[in-house]
Amino acid sequence: MKKITLFLLTILFSAMTYGQTFPTISDANSETWYYIQFERAGGSPAKQGVIQDMGDGINLLTKQARENTDAQLWKVTGTEDNYVITNKLGRSIDYSGSTYKATASTSILINIDADNNDTVEGFEIRRANEPKFMNQNGGGGFERTLGEWTYGDLGNVLNFRLPEDVVGGLEPALTATLPTVGISYHIKFRNGNALLKDMGAGNLAKTAIPEEGDLGQLWKISGTQGDYTLTSDNGNILDFDGAKYTTSASSTVKFTLLENLPGWEIQRVGGDAGDAMNQFGGAGYDKEIGEWLVGDANNPVDFIEAGKIAYYPKMSAGGTDYWYYIQFDSSLGAIADQGDDVTLITAEAAASEDSQLWKATGTLDAFTLTNKSGRTIYYDTATSRYVASSTNSSPFTAIANVDGTSLNLQHDGSSKGINQFGGATLGAELGEWLINDANNLLKFTLASNGPLLSVKNNNIDIITAIYPNPFKDNFSFNMKKSNSRNASVKIYSILGKVVKTDNVVLNNGQGRVDGSSLSKGVYIVQIETEEGKSNLRLIKQ
Repeated sequence: MKKITLFLLTILFSAMTYGQTFPTISDANSETWYYIQFERAGGSPAKQGVIQDMGDGINLLTKQARENTDAQLWKVTGTEDNYVITNKLGRSIDYSGSTYKATASTSILINIDADNNDTVEGFEIRRANEPKFMNQNGGGGFERTLGEWTYGDLGNVLNFRLPEDVVGGLEPALTATLPTVGISYHIKFRNGNALLKDMGAGNLAKTAIPEEGDLGQLWKISGTQGDYTLTSDNGNILDFDGAKYTTSASSTVKFTLLENLPGWEIQRVGGDAGDAMNQFGGAGYDKEIGEWLVGDANNPVDFIEAGKIAYYPKMSAGGTDYWYYIQFDSSLGAIADQGDDVTLITAEAAASEDSQLWKATGTLDAFTLTNKSGRTIYYDTATSRYVASSTNSSPFTAIANVDGTSLNLQHDGSSKGINQFGGATLGAELGEWLINDANNLLKFTLASNGPLLSVKNNNIDIITAIYPNPFKDNFSFNMKKSNSRNASVKIYSILGKVVKTDNVVLNNGQGRVDGSSLSKGVYIVQIETEEGKSNLRLIKQ
């Protein structure tokens, strides 16, 4: 009887762990470093993220696993039900404000429980003696914050993997590219999404809302590493008054850049070697700029070229109106009014189309959106859809995505964002879904600048297929029956800039294009022969 019981217990434990290995516990004599990889994948191709420390006190995110990345390598110490998980940077997993973070000063005790999910194998992590488990907010994939959900959810399950066992393999270690001398950049603080702004010669520099056309928010770097000067497009130079940063017509203050992946910290040459530029008083807008300890959450910045950041809408007031196209990244469709109290949809952006041109009124934390037809955007709880209404309106706030390149639009009282219901297609109805979902992300584009380059999804006149999509290095296309021997190919960024041209020799109606030099992102590919022309949307991984 004892043998039967032992046999059954062995089977039960095997079923609970699915053969996955419990992490080796590190101590003072021996350390074992793991990538903590979630089993639920997202996107196409499947993306299984690993937990990455994004900075002291900043939310943890799921990322692509990379070689020798200290922020992704974790050890487990402690005893059963009282584990601490710490990475090679010396920060431990902590929890506050409903999300998991990495901190240098505090940590939480962790339980690691075998998962009994029938679909994926592994373990689940929870705070000691708490009922819920670490979960990928918004589903599996990359760039997910980590919250909590109930036991057994597919978004919870993870495994502790040695580098050679990481599913999908390891990408090369991430390195930060120094900004190019002479190019205008936004200097964006990673914590809070604010930009460094020149407030005028002799005034303190401050943080500001990303605003299109503001020269005080653009900076050129000159000199060499360790001897950099920063000059705004207003012509003023970044200076230091002994306590805080100012700008002046002339300055001798020099800077060096300290790597804080994937970006930088800005350090004043001749200052305290342990300090770097910091948002004084915490992340946010209209903050003065001082200095604080290297590695502080309010220090890291990214250099982002003009036009590649998410600009917030300017508020219309006092007879001055700013009209915008509101376009989704994933489809390039613009929000379009179909009539009073009728569900909003995405449509191909059209010049001077009153139903697609919107102005924002109010404050950044509570603004209404009204189009040139006089109707406002309103969330209809009865249908769970957004409509254009002549009698009702919903106040909105704009929330930047992880890297600040796009926005979510969230109505008052909701925790979700406007979403293209049913996927990234023109004609999609607008509902709402989890913040930072791929079908939420959008941009405000001033009508005076014209819409982002947009094409109809069914505008495939001479092409039967383009693949793979997304692509990594090269992509191919198949023509309809064609007498042409060559095809002219132009590749546009979503801002309408031609980034590559090619004359492709066709082989039995098939062409192949080398896209290895392109950066990751969304592109419009225009393929033309004497028979016609097609515009197609393509994603570079």
